[in-house]
Amino acid sequence: MNHITRILLEGIVPPTPSPTPPAFGTNLISVAFFCSTMIWGPALLALLIATLPNPRERYNDTFRNIALLTTIGMLIVNLLTYSNFQTFGAALQYEEKVPWLPGLGVIYHLGLDGMGMGVLMLSSIVGVAAVLGSWNVRTRVRSYFSLLLLLQGCVNGVIVSHDAFVDALFLSAAVLPAGLLVTGWGGPARARAGARLVGYWGLGAAAFWAAIFVLWSGTGSASFDLDVLLRATPALGVQVAAGALLLVTAATWLPLFPFHGWARDALSEATPGVTVLLVGSASRLGGYLLLRIFVLGEHNGAVRLGSAMAGLAVATALYAGVLALAQLRARGDLRRIAATLALLPGAVTLLAIAGETPMAILGAIFALYAGGLAAALLVSAAATTAERAETRSLAVLGGIGLRAPILAWIVILGGLAVLGMPGFASYLAWLTTLLGSIRTEPGGTFGVAVGMVLCGAAVAGLFWRVLFAPPTGERATVTESTIPERLYLSVLVTALIWVGIVPSGPKVAGVPIFDPGYANVANSSTTTEADQYAIPVPKR
Repeated sequence: MNHITRILLEGIVPPTPSPTPPAFGTNLISVAFFCSTMIWGPALLALLIATLPNPRERYNDTFRNIALLTTIGMLIVNLLTYSNFQTFGAALQYEEKVPWLPGLGVIYHLGLDGMGMGVLMLSSIVGVAAVLGSWNVRTRVRSYFSLLLLLQGCVNGVIVSHDAFVDALFLSAAVLPAGLLVTGWGGPARARAGARLVGYWGLGAAAFWAAIFVLWSGTGSASFDLDVLLRATPALGVQVAAGALLLVTAATWLPLFPFHGWARDALSEATPGVTVLLVGSASRLGGYLLLRIFVLGEHNGAVRLGSAMAGLAVATALYAGVLALAQLRARGDLRRIAATLALLPGAVTLLAIAGETPMAILGAIFALYAGGLAAALLVSAAATTAERAETRSLAVLGGIGLRAPILAWIVILGGLAVLGMPGFASYLAWLTTLLGSIRTEPGGTFGVAVGMVLCGAAVAGLFWRVLFAPPTGERATVTESTIPERLYLSVLVTALIWVGIVPSGPKVAGVPIFDPGYANVANSSTTTEADQYAIPVPKR
C-alpha cells in the first residue's frame, strides 16, 4: 500500500521500482511453456470433452468435473507463476518464441509483462467462477463445457500473445464459441442476443485486423512481432488511423456507448456462467489491446486521440447512469438494469487510458482487473437472483433481503464493487484513474464522476426495490442460493476484496508471502512506457 500512497501524494510519475525481497514460496515453478499451457490446456480438454461419448446424458457430471478440475488446475499454475513473477525490470517473462510463418513475418511469440500477468490472473479466476456458475446447466452439457473451455483458451491466447497477427487470430477465434454459448443456452431471446454478440465482436475483431495491418504497412516492418512493430515510429496519420480502429475494437468488446448493444441482450439472456466469462474477462480484451498496442506503443497518436477517448468514456458513464435510472423507474428487467450498470467499469477503464499519465495508466491496469470482476459479480448476482425468484421483473420482485439473506449480501457487494467503494480493488482503480486523469482530461474526469453519481443513485434504488421493499402476496417467491452459486459468487468477491485490502501483497517482516502484490506486478513492466507520459515537475 505504501507504493500506491506515495503515487497518490506526489501526483507524478511513479519512481523506478527497486528490488524487493523475493516472496516466500517463489521458485516453486519455472516452466518455459507456461503461456502455451494456459492456451492449449483448456483447448485440449475442450476437445477431450467434445469427443467423449455421452449416451443418454449419462456422464454429464463427469464433464462438469473435468471442466472444474481444468480451471482449478490452470488457476493453481497461474498462482504459482504469479508468485514467481519478478517485479523489477521490464523484460517479458515466461517467454516462448518460435518462427511460425516466416514469409509473413509471423512468430509464435508468447510472454507476459506485469499488465499481462494481472489480466491473465483475472482470466483464471473468472474461469473457475464460470464453471461453478454453470453447475445447473442440464441440457447438452458436453457441448456447453467444451465451448466454455475453448473460449477461455482463446481469451488466454490474446493475453499472452506478443505477436499482433497471433493476437488477431485468437481474438477472432473467441467470437464463435461466445456466440454459440449465448445462442444455445440462453433465455427466450437468446437467438437475437447471440447474433448481436457475434456481430459486435466480429466488427471489433475486423477493426483489430485492420489496425495491425495499418501499423504493419505504415512502419514498413517485416514482422508482426510487437517488439519490432511498436519500436518503429510511423507517421502521425498512421498512428491516429490505427488508434481509431483499435478504439472501435475496445468500444465493441469492452463495451462502450454506442457499441454496447450486445451487452444489454447477451448479459441478460446468457446463463450465469457464460455471463461471468463474457463480461469478466473476454470483454476486457478490448481495453487491454487498446492500452498495450496504442497508448503504450504509439505515443503521438495516443495524445492526439486522448480527448476523443475521454469523450467516449463520459458518454458511456452518463448513458449507463441515466438509462439505469429510467429502467428502475419503469420497474423493468433486473438483469437488463445490471447489464446497463456494468457499462460503468468500461467507462472508467477508457478514462484511465485517455488520461495518459503514469498514475492513470496504473489505474487502467487496475481497472481491467477490478472492472472485470466487479461487472461480473453484479450481472451474475442479478442472474442468480432472477433464477432463484423465477422472475426478472421489478414489478413483482422484492423482499429478497428477508428471504435470501446470503444472496442479498452478494447483490449488495456487487453494487458496491461497481461503484468503487473502499475495501474493493475497484476503489483503488477508480481512485487512481480519477486522480491520474484530472490534470490531462479535467472535463472527461468530471463527466465520468457525474456518471458514477447517477449509477450510484440507480444502485441505491435497485437495492431498495429488490432487497428491502416490503414483500407482499403478489411478489415472487425467492429461494436461497445453492452451494455452487455461493461458491462462484464468493470466488469473485474474494478476488476483489483481496487486492482491495492488500494491493502490495501480505508481508511478514517485510518479506512478501506468496503474493508479490498486484500493485507491484502491474507497475513493474509499464514504468518505462509510462515515462513518456510523465508530467514535468515545475522547478522551484
